[in-house]
Amino acid sequence: MKNPFFAVFIIAVFLLFSCEQNSLEENSTSDSLLSLYGIGGINSFTGTAVAIEQAGTQVDPTNAAPVTFTIVFTEAVDPVTFDDTDIIQNGTATGVTWFLSTADNITWILEYTAIATSGTLVPTIAAGTVQDIYGNDNRASTSTDNIVTYDTTTPTVTINQSVVQTDPSNDTPIVFTVVFSEAINPATFTIADIVQGGSAIGITWSAPATSNNITWTLGATSVSTPGTLIPSIAASMVQDAAGNPNSASTSTDNSVTYDIQAPTISMFTGPGTTNVNNISVGITAGDNVGITGWMITETSTAPLLTDPGWQGTQPASYTFSGGPGTYWLYLWARDGAGNISAMSGSACFLVIYQSIYPAPPLRTGQTECYTQAGAVVACTGTGQDGNLQKGLAWPSPRFTVNGLTVTDNLTGLVWTTNANLMDTTYSFIDNDDTAGDGLVYWQTALDFAAQLRADNYGGRSDWRLANIAELMSLMNFGSGLIRTWFTSFGITYPVGTVSYWSSTSYYTSPGNAWTYRHYTSAKNYAGKSVNAFYAWAVAGTSTVVPQTGQTLCYNSVGATVPCASTGQDGEYQSGVAWVPATRFVNNLDGTITDDLTGLMWVEDVNAMVSDYPLFDMDGTANDGWVTWQHALDYVAMLNSGAGYLGYTDWRLPNVNELLSLQNQGDGTNWLYDRGFNSIFPELPQAQTFWSSTTYEITGFGANAKIVNDVYNNVGNQPKSNTSNYYTWPVRGGN
Repeated sequence: MKNPFFAVFIIAVFLLFSCEQNSLEENSTSDSLLSLYGIGGINSFTGTAVAIEQAGTQVDPTNAAPVTFTIVFTEAVDPVTFDDTDIIQNGTATGVTWFLSTADNITWILEYTAIATSGTLVPTIAAGTVQDIYGNDNRASTSTDNIVTYDTTTPTVTINQSVVQTDPSNDTPIVFTVVFSEAINPATFTIADIVQGGSAIGITWSAPATSNNITWTLGATSVSTPGTLIPSIAASMVQDAAGNPNSASTSTDNSVTYDIQAPTISMFTGPGTTNVNNISVGITAGDNVGITGWMITETSTAPLLTDPGWQGTQPASYTFSGGPGTYWLYLWARDGAGNISAMSGSACFLVIYQSIYPAPPLRTGQTECYTQAGAVVACTGTGQDGNLQKGLAWPSPRFTVNGLTVTDNLTGLVWTTNANLMDTTYSFIDNDDTAGDGLVYWQTALDFAAQLRADNYGGRSDWRLANIAELMSLMNFGSGLIRTWFTSFGITYPVGTVSYWSSTSYYTSPGNAWTYRHYTSAKNYAGKSVNAFYAWAVAGTSTVVPQTGQTLCYNSVGATVPCASTGQDGEYQSGVAWVPATRFVNNLDGTITDDLTGLMWVEDVNAMVSDYPLFDMDGTANDGWVTWQHALDYVAMLNSGAGYLGYTDWRLPNVNELLSLQNQGDGTNWLYDRGFNSIFPELPQAQTFWSSTTYEITGFGANAKIVNDVYNNVGNQPKSNTSNYYTWPVRGGN
C-alpha cells in the first residue's frame, strides 16, 4: 500500500514548480505543508533573488545627502542576516557608511550616512550573504542602474584669449577660451555670467559654444566703444551637473585690446629738390596703442598689411625707386591691431630728384641686341643701346592711370588717358577731312587742347598740345608693338601706324609742324593745313624733359605771329630751360661737355677722317661713312689702350642722346656755325649720324635709328648702308 505522505510530497513539489508565486499570502498553506518535510520558502531550490537600484527620486549626479538606493528581495529575508556590512561599494567614492531600513523585510532603503571621498556609489550584495526566514541564501544582486555619482567638488574655471586671437585686434569676433575643470550644466552658463573688466563698452557676446561642456568658446561679436576686453566669471555663477557652484575664474591672459583707431601722421617732410637718390625725411606720428610698422611709397594707394616693405622702426631716409624725376612720397603707419593710417596732406610731399645735370636724356627702353642682319644676339660687349642702356632710368610702373588722366612717372607729365578723344567725347571739334575720326589739321589740334582747358577736363585747366620733345618722351624703343605697350597700362591708343601733331613748328619751313609716329618712332614735319593727324593733349611741366628751344610762334602758312593765346610751343616753352649760348663747355682737351644733359662729346665730330684714316674702308674710303657695325667697332677701337683723348668709356650714342642735341629754335647754324661762336667747328654740315639703337619693329631688326643734326629728322636706315651716316662718339651722362 502506498505511503499517503509520499503522495502529499509529490503534490507539494508539483505546486512548487508549476504554480505562479505572487505573494507569501497566496502560498502560506503550501509553505506550511512543505515545511513539514524540511523544505522552506519559495526559493529553496534557487536562492533568493535581489535587485539594487538608485531610488526613483534620486538625483544623479548629486552633491546632497543622503544618496538613496532601493533593495528588493523576491521574498522576505531574515533581518538578522542583513545589515550594512553586507553592502559592497564598487564605486570610486571611499569611506562610505551605509544605513539600511525596511518595513517588510522585502523592500529595503539603503542610504549612505558618511562619505570620506566623493565619487561614484555602486552598491552590490554578494551571493550567500543574506538568508530568508527559512535559511535559504540569496543570489548575487542584479541591477539596471545602481550607480550614483556623489560630487561635492567646486568646479574651477580659466578664461584666456584664444590661441588664434590677435592682440591687439581691429576685427571681431574677439575670441576667448573658457575651460572648466569638469563638465558643467550648460543650462547654468549664459552670457549673463560674463563680467567685463576692461575699458571697452557696449560689448555683444555670442552665446558660449561647446562640444563637451568643459571647454567653451566665448566671442565678442561687436564693441561700441573700443578698449580692452577682460572677461571673467564670478564665483557661484555656474554649476556642474551635481549642482556645485564654480569658483571665481582665473587667467594667465584674458585681456585683448580692441582697437579701430588708425595711427595719425601729423608731419612728413623732406627736401623739395635734391640731386642725390637718397634723402632724409622728418616724421611726426602717433597712435593710441603704438605704431609697429612704417612704409614710404611713391603711390597714394594704401599698402596692405601683407605687402613687403614694412619697416619695424621709424625711417629716417628714403631711396628713390628710379632715376631723377618728380616723386610724390607717401608715408604710412600701422599699429599692432592692423590699422593703417589714412592718406592726408600731412602724410605726403613732392620732391624733385634732379640729376647733377638738369635734363639727362631718357633711357630708350631697348634691352635686346641685334646683329647687322637683324638677328638677336647676347648683348655683352656689343656696345649697343640694349647692352649699355644709358639714360634716365624708368620707374615702375612707367604710367599710372587716374581715371581721365594718366601720369608718366618718368617725366611727371600728365596726359589724357584716351589718346584720341576727338574720336569719342570731343568728336564735335573734328570737322576736318573725315569728320569725327580724330584726324585733324594743326590748328584744330591746338583748338582741341584749348577746349580741354575750358572744360577743366579731368580736373585740370593747363592742357596744351604736346611739343615735339614731350611727344617723343613717351616712346619705348624696346617695344615693336607700341600700342600694346600703351594699352597694357590702361591707355586707350588708336589702331594703326598713327601720327600725332606737336605744337612745335618746323623752324626752317614754319608752314609745317613736327609730327611723331610712335609705332615707327619716326619724327617728320608736315603741312599744317594740308595734312590731318591725331592730337594728344598734355598737362603739367616736366622737370627732366628739356624745352625744345622754340621761342617764336607761326600761323598755318608760316608767318610769325604773337604767341599769346596760340597754345603753341613758342608760347608755353614747356620743359627744363636752357640757354644756347652757355649750354656747352669746351674742355680744351678735344671734348665738349653739354651742361644740360651731362654728356661729353668728341669735339672733332669726324675724327675717323682726321685721326684714323685707315679705319674707314667702307664704300668710299676715308669719308667717315661706315656701316652700323663698323661704327660700333670704331668706338670700341677708341677705348683700346689708353683710350681716345684719355678716356676708355666712349660709346655710340643711343637715339635719345643724339636727339638731345636738337634745337627747334635754330634751323641751320645751331651746332656747326663757322663763326666766332662755333661749338663743333668740324661738324659736317647737314649730315646724319648712326645711333646705337636698333629699329625694333618686327622684320626691321637690320635697320638702326638715325638722326639728322640740322634738319632734325629722325628715321631708320639699313645697318649695312655705307653712305651719308657718320659716327659721333659720346661718354658720360646717366
